[in-house]
Amino acid sequence: MKTTNQQTLSMYWQHAKKYKRQIFSIYSLMIVAQFLEDFLSPLLVSGILTKIAQGNIEALKDNSIWLTFGLIVAAELVMHGMWNRIVRIFWRTQDSVMRDLYLTVFNHLQSMSFRFFSNRFAGSLVSQTNKFVGSFERLTDPLTWNAYKLVVALVLTSIILAPRSPIVVAAIWVLCAIFTPMVWYYRRKQVPFNERWAKAETARTGQLADAISNIIAVKSFANEPLELSRMRQRANEVHRRSMETMHINMNQELITGTIQRSIHIVVIILSVILAVRGTIAVGTIYLSVIYTMGIARRLWDLNNTFRQLTRVFGDASD
Repeated sequence: MKTTNQQTLSMYWQHAKKYKRQIFSIYSLMIVAQFLEDFLSPLLVSGILTKIAQGNIEALKDNSIWLTFGLIVAAELVMHGMWNRIVRIFWRTQDSVMRDLYLTVFNHLQSMSFRFFSNRFAGSLVSQTNKFVGSFERLTDPLTWNAYKLVVALVLTSIILAPRSPIVVAAIWVLCAIFTPMVWYYRRKQVPFNERWAKAETARTGQLADAISNIIAVKSFANEPLELSRMRQRANEVHRRSMETMHINMNQELITGTIQRSIHIVVIILSVILAVRGTIAVGTIYLSVIYTMGIARRLWDLNNTFRQLTRVFGDASD
C-alpha cells in the first residue's frame, strides 16, 4: 500500500521525537558554531576596513588589532571543535532513529499474512524497506545542513545588518521570499517523476532478487535468455525514468539558478549605491557582500535540498 508524504513524515517524527534532547542540542549548538564560522570574522574585519577607509590608521596601530586577530584565531579553533561535537551527536541520533525504523518495519512485515508475501517479490520488499529507512537519512541531512543553516544565516544576517543597512536586509528577504516558494513549486511538479523512477528501481531490484533466488530453476529449464530479456526491460525502464526526471530537473534549474544568482547581484549593486551616497560605511559593504554570498550559496543548496526531498518522498512512498 502506498503511503502519503504526511504518513511518511509522521512515522519519521514518531521515531525521532524519542531523542528530543539530542535534537535540541544539535540545533542549538549549530547556531553558535555557524556564527563563529560565517559571521564573526567578517564582522571583525569590517570594523578594520571602515577605519582604513576613514583614514583612522592610528587606531589600528595599538593592541586592538592584535586582539582582533586573536579573537579570529580563537573563534576558528572553538568552531572546529563545536562542529566535530555536533556531527558526532547528529550521526549517533540519526543512526539510532534509523535502527528503530528498521525494527518497526521488520516487525510490521512479520505481522503480515501469507497472502501478502505470495503476491510480492522478496527482493522488492527488501528494496522498499531499505529505501524507506534510508530516506530518513536523505531527508534529515539536507534539512539540517542546508535548510536549517539557511534559516540561521538569514536571521543572523538580519540581526547584524539591520542596524547598519535595513534596506539591504529588506532586499535580501524580499528576494528570498520570491525564490523559495518558486523553487518548491517547481520541485513539487517533479514528485510524480521521482515516484515513477523509484517504482521502476524497486521492480528492477525485485526482478534481480527473484532471478538469483531461483537460479537453479532458471538453469534447469534453460531460461537464462528469458530472464535476461526481463532484466533488460526493467533496466531500460529505470534508465528511461531517470532521463525523464533529469530533463525536468535541469529545465527547472535554469529558472531557479537565474533567480538565485540575481540575489547576489542586486545586493552588490544596492550596497555600492548606498555607499556612494554616504548612507553606509565601507565595512558594511564588505559585510553585505560576504553575508549575501553565503546566503546565495545556501539558497542554491536549498534548491538541491528540494530536489532531494522530491526523490526522498518518491522512494519512501513506493
